[in-house]
Amino acid sequence: MVTKIKLTVMWLVSVVLLLAPVSSSWSVALAIVPRFESTTCKHTLEPNSTTQCGYLTVPEDRGKPYGKTIQIYVGIFKNPNGASGNEPVFYLIGGPGATTVDAFNIFEDTSPGNYIRQTFGDNRDIVVIDQRGTNNSLPALYCSDELGPLRSQVYGISFQDAAALRIQAFSTCYNRLKNQGVDLSAYNTLENAADIKDLAAVLGYGKINIYSASYGTRLGMMMMKYYPEIIKSMVLDSILPPEINPFEQETPGVLYSFRSFFDAAKSKYPLLETRFYKMMEELDASPASVVGHHYAQSSSLTHDRGGLSSRFMSSHVYHLLYHRFEQSSVPTDNILVNVTGDKLASFLVAELKQTPYDAQLPMKINAMYTTGDYGPVADAWISFMDFFFPNGGPGTESPSVGMYNCIFATQDAFYTSPNRIYEVIHQNTSNRSIATWLESQFVLMEPGILGLWPVEPLPFHESNPLVSDIPTLMLVGSLDNATPAIFSRPSAAFLSRSYYFSVLAGHATAYLECVDQMVNRFIKNPSANPGNSCSTIYQWAGGFCSGHCEQENSP
Repeated sequence: MVTKIKLTVMWLVSVVLLLAPVSSSWSVALAIVPRFESTTCKHTLEPNSTTQCGYLTVPEDRGKPYGKTIQIYVGIFKNPNGASGNEPVFYLIGGPGATTVDAFNIFEDTSPGNYIRQTFGDNRDIVVIDQRGTNNSLPALYCSDELGPLRSQVYGISFQDAAALRIQAFSTCYNRLKNQGVDLSAYNTLENAADIKDLAAVLGYGKINIYSASYGTRLGMMMMKYYPEIIKSMVLDSILPPEINPFEQETPGVLYSFRSFFDAAKSKYPLLETRFYKMMEELDASPASVVGHHYAQSSSLTHDRGGLSSRFMSSHVYHLLYHRFEQSSVPTDNILVNVTGDKLASFLVAELKQTPYDAQLPMKINAMYTTGDYGPVADAWISFMDFFFPNGGPGTESPSVGMYNCIFATQDAFYTSPNRIYEVIHQNTSNRSIATWLESQFVLMEPGILGLWPVEPLPFHESNPLVSDIPTLMLVGSLDNATPAIFSRPSAAFLSRSYYFSVLAGHATAYLECVDQMVNRFIKNPSANPGNSCSTIYQWAGGFCSGHCEQENSP
């Protein structure tokens, strides 16, 4: 397996060549030296754009330095104010395998309304990396050819049956990638980290700042472990520490986020939790047949979801924050969904991941209870299935799910089992609907857990907690169930120069302007506490006795 990588010393190759007889018939195999070559950018450039794009060529497996190469696609968004000498920000997305489409669009946009580019990047370059196996990197480990055609079948069936179809598709995808010569064991976090280190070296950066989100935080922490000398500061947003096995720990994580939400909404919606679980029981006993939809995108962004400031947002930022609202009321199809208790659980899980948090969520749940209209659950289920059965490739919103499988199969999935996950689920909850959702999500949908994505695992010691003195800003969303605070709060004790903040948000807190301001202050001065400038009070819409006092006080 990969250890700390050293670049090949080229003069040794030159000596070998000089000593070889001119007429010799034998050849000298040259070790692969990472190199960067410019290419045409894949995203739409602004007029007079200074953005540079290219491919980093590296070994697929650094344990085979004379073997196959792969190419890592990179976008370098130059400081809009010109050269400054400031260390760049390397942007590490999560997933693993998540699309970078939004990141490329956001960082290309230099309009005054783009607070993410203006504040997050400030006076420095931003480097966005399509991690190995993802997006526009070559090869890209998509399974959309196998998963996409199944969409029409999965909307109306149970989660368990949809999971079975997904696993069958993954078997076909795995075999296709293997037959194409892809060494799937090489698509792991250690190799991924070495790619980032090599990129910084070939671009001539002595030191870099890193912003990382979700799985990107685990990648960032691997960088801190093996390449601390090149890191000036680290931002960990929505943190997945190496010691956390998400397949085992997502059960307490989901329950923690549910508890956080109901407690936060209780003052305005005192019966919300009771009503939610009552609906879940009723749907388990008698599922509801509900017509859900895809919707046409809205042709206008005039609605003011974000208050006064949203009027001055760039369109790219507005789409990133409010894409779930950017749809007209005109459905493009009619899809029958059998709404069950586990699909109601799925609805809440998805809603709590949203950043900004949905201030109307308690009111939505209350309305479902009082009207019996489960249309929002059906619509959410359709979106959920679209995500897990992607039909796109590079340049789309679809994730590179083959890379997702490789990352987790080489680490977390190898060191647990279905029985262990079932045990954790039933130790933590007796709720049938929640347990069914957790079993489907973290066992039945996962080829790595089921032993159906065979790869060579990383050593178990790579799951040890990280100990580091690199200046680190740690950010978690208060409602996030993918990477809740209970995952990362203990990790802060091992990071001696860290600042830890819980922000009123879901997953990926840096979508918020106040968080970008914190990040900017921290990167400018990593030795100082950046402070939390975000709101600390939830602003729920509607509330207790909001026109329905009698109904509100009756369970």
